[in-house]
Amino acid sequence: TTTSLTETGAHESVGAMLHAIRVFLAVTFLSTAATRTNGAPHSHKVLQPTGSAPLMLSHTAAPPTGMINGGTPHGIPPDVDCGIRAAAWHQGKRTLRRKGQFVELFDALQLGSCGIQRPAPTPASTAPTGGRPDPHTATAIWVDPVGGSDANPGTPTHPVVSLEAAVRATRGAPRPATIYLRATATHFIGETIGLTGVDSGLTIRSAPGEAAVVSGGVQLNLSWTPADGRCPINGCLQAAVPRGLGLAAVPGLRVNGARAWKARYPNGNPETSMAIDPLGGWNRLKTRWVAPPRPEINATVFTSSPADWPGVEWPELPPGQPQLNDGEGDRGTFYLGVGGSRCDAYQPQAGYWCANPPRDISVPGAAVGVFVTPKLLPNAFTPDGAFRSDYNTSGAVLRAWRLEHWYVNTWRVGAANVSRDGVKLPFTQGGLGGGEGTAAGAEWYIDGILNELDSPMEYHFDSATSTLFFLPNATTPVSTSTFVATKTQVLFNLSGSRENTVRDVTIANLTIRDAATTELEPHGMPSGGDWSLQHTGAITITGAEQVTIATVRFIRNDGNGVFLHGYTRNVTVADADFEWQGDSCVASWGSTSSALNANGSKALPNELTLGPDGREGNHPLGTQVLRTAAHDMGIYQKQSSAYFSAVSALANISENVFWNGPRAFLNMNDGFGGGDEVGHNVLVNAVRESGDHGPWNSWSRVPYITTFRNGTASVIPARRNVHHNFILGTYNTQECVDTDDGSEQVDFHNNVFVYGDNGLKNNFGGNGMTHRRNVYVYVGGCYYHNPCTVCSTPANISNDAFVENRCVYRDLTGYQSDCGILAGFTVRGNSVYSQDGNCTVCAQGGGTPTPLAEWVASGHDAGSTVSKWPTASTLLQWVNLTLSQD
Repeated sequence: TTTSLTETGAHESVGAMLHAIRVFLAVTFLSTAATRTNGAPHSHKVLQPTGSAPLMLSHTAAPPTGMINGGTPHGIPPDVDCGIRAAAWHQGKRTLRRKGQFVELFDALQLGSCGIQRPAPTPASTAPTGGRPDPHTATAIWVDPVGGSDANPGTPTHPVVSLEAAVRATRGAPRPATIYLRATATHFIGETIGLTGVDSGLTIRSAPGEAAVVSGGVQLNLSWTPADGRCPINGCLQAAVPRGLGLAAVPGLRVNGARAWKARYPNGNPETSMAIDPLGGWNRLKTRWVAPPRPEINATVFTSSPADWPGVEWPELPPGQPQLNDGEGDRGTFYLGVGGSRCDAYQPQAGYWCANPPRDISVPGAAVGVFVTPKLLPNAFTPDGAFRSDYNTSGAVLRAWRLEHWYVNTWRVGAANVSRDGVKLPFTQGGLGGGEGTAAGAEWYIDGILNELDSPMEYHFDSATSTLFFLPNATTPVSTSTFVATKTQVLFNLSGSRENTVRDVTIANLTIRDAATTELEPHGMPSGGDWSLQHTGAITITGAEQVTIATVRFIRNDGNGVFLHGYTRNVTVADADFEWQGDSCVASWGSTSSALNANGSKALPNELTLGPDGREGNHPLGTQVLRTAAHDMGIYQKQSSAYFSAVSALANISENVFWNGPRAFLNMNDGFGGGDEVGHNVLVNAVRESGDHGPWNSWSRVPYITTFRNGTASVIPARRNVHHNFILGTYNTQECVDTDDGSEQVDFHNNVFVYGDNGLKNNFGGNGMTHRRNVYVYVGGCYYHNPCTVCSTPANISNDAFVENRCVYRDLTGYQSDCGILAGFTVRGNSVYSQDGNCTVCAQGGGTPTPLAEWVASGHDAGSTVSKWPTASTLLQWVNLTLSQD
């Protein structure tokens, strides 16, 4: 039976949504069973709508029809899974009403496989259109890329032709000023548009009623002919690229706006392979990597501790407890490595991982080459196993996962070295994908080799002859197609200083696309998290205040979308869409002072602004990301997010919908000043391609001095407020909110956390994690803490709370109650739900197993109860109640 769940009106009520889902649950799956691929087949009671008799379903029966790589954990009743997915879709529609039926989210949730009728697509992803002219504008300049001339005055009837000329024309003119971009053709940005303090009070937007597109690419007007013998497959075409365009390379190619990709092995579409196979398009065979030399690390270690900062609130553990002098959370010592052989490729040459860090996982460094064989790279070898002399790897790019699937390293490849030891491909550049290094790689692919051009939509550019090779698909007639080569990495660079800020600049109602990749550009290590990061985005902002990016569609930019660096205040990204970004959507990275003590007698060398004191204010504050939609970020760098924060504070990330990401959607690289507001977001399908992570991830390994908590100097940050979020933790979600090493001072309340291994997580010296009034739907366990057995000091849980939550758990020991926890961790008033309605606690660590009711009756865990798994309709009522309560 199929029931249609469609929008009932522009202001659909919560009650109507719940009714539609209840109807769906009542008529679907009464004769449908679920497949489980782990463990022996067995039967269990499946959740039913209120009033329905329990239905016995076998774990070996069929799953919802047609769901491919859906990411649901094993053992979840199918009616619950589909009901929760439907609820996520409806929550997304209510959050972003401009998306209408939100068909993109419907498809991401695979609701068609749940028997729900796919709604008719709405024009929700069309390019933003300019509204009425601003009546307050004192200066207006019009740009027409077809009918304009830079000799014109820039009026509507006599527009200029280039955006560069329009910016020049507004300088010195009365403010506010507006540049209107006509949509007669794409505005190609040959060089970065630089905006400084003199450009304050400027708005750049689409002309009224038009949808302008700004591209970092170069349009190619080509004459295609059948390819010569160098192309390995029939149907391949070639065209001469005019040298006057100045293209030394074609790092990316768009055909009619869609992504083409470099000839590669293994074959794979980088935008869609994951939808079918988590590692589609990656070489999974065992590979021999060339490890880097292992000389002395010879980095200089700099530390700073409470004794260096009299008058600063910098708590230490009570006497008798091991001191966390290892840079973990706000109880530890500040730690930084500078220089040395493991950090010389980073900019700046300093970071938490530049020497042997206290966390003791790894240090920077990456493989310097790889050995290939006929099995690993078949097209590189002749039938008798000899390496082909025409297989040119110089300039190719190889990407490989870190072994633990935390990030991807990217290398430039040199000419193959054939010797008795094998065929080695040396790396000449790159390997900076993450802060924690590794001497090897895991799954990998290589691109940029003509011999691999054997799949539709692949291309190769021969820079020596300026020839482009392309293999079209059956629906792409090249004679009528538009080809654009990516070229410019930064389209808009707002660059000021605290003394001369860029103020009151707005970029609105545009499509911004085709910024070139930045994978091999200089990277640095922001604070003490796992990341390394380049310093740019399609829009790059530093030394700026009151900047607004509104109703902008970012599509197929191959680096970061928006990048905030250093001093920024009150930058707002609102009502934007981010689609298929090569890296993160919005990234924020500030700096501190170089001082290591209060009087400055201890300091980092070379005036490195990486010390513990953040009171100088050279960091982003008050950033807002509001009502945005983002999906499929991390096309190339998998350690990417919808929003990334390092050495930044007081951000507001609210009313956004993020889906289909390789890693976390929200990544907090440190504690810094805290004070962030993260509320009313919908996060779906994170951690699709990586591991050891969640849709939210945070670290706080390094203490920072700020005043945001109460106005006085302290390394304790202001509390982050994370509330009313709906997080569907499919795929490899460890926790919906992975508060990792040293994370601190976060209040999680009124959230819905679906799936994942655990609810609350705290380890490696973290503290101040409060979970209250949340709903945890089929998590493995309700909370988790990990005594650190590999770090230099043990973990401690401090000032945590798990209170008044509803937790439906899957594991037999999914609720630990308050047995064996440290003082200061409060557990009480929770309603927990197991499959059989029983809960035994205190068995961990060899303790005496005790029924929860008996444990509570003896004076522990006041008010907590256990019941059987609830019905699906009851779960949905909890979802509604939790997200609607204050």
